[in-house]
Amino acid sequence: MATVFEPKTDKWKKLYSNFNENQKKVKSKQEAIEILERTYPIQNSSKISIKDVFSILEEKRKLCRYEIAEELVQRKSLKSYGGKWAHSLAPHLKILKKSRIIQIRREKFGQKKSFGSIIREVYVYNPKITEWALPDF
Repeated sequence: MATVFEPKTDKWKKLYSNFNENQKKVKSKQEAIEILERTYPIQNSSKISIKDVFSILEEKRKLCRYEIAEELVQRKSLKSYGGKWAHSLAPHLKILKKSRIIQIRREKFGQKKSFGSIIREVYVYNPKITEWALPDF
């Protein structure tokens, strides 16, 4: 079978993980962190790693994206992170969701000034390690 990308490269891993479900079961948090760091290494332009986001969610258990960004700013001594809407967290959160380490819920956060309710996504840590499924390369 011909391949477009050389196996085990970053682009190959991204394509592979998009077309195949994560299937590797882990027995500990440390093993999960090692797999995530190896599979999704910190990029030169990034200020945070997947481990940073993982540790915040593990500690706090339930946060919205803005709270995660604020926590990162405090822990990493950054001026800001992710912009006004904290969009820079999206790739990390997508990876953790696909790995079943977090679940996403939509919850009300009060009333808008005009009418209706403010609804935000809340990221909830899943402590059941047996349910986690990580990439297996």
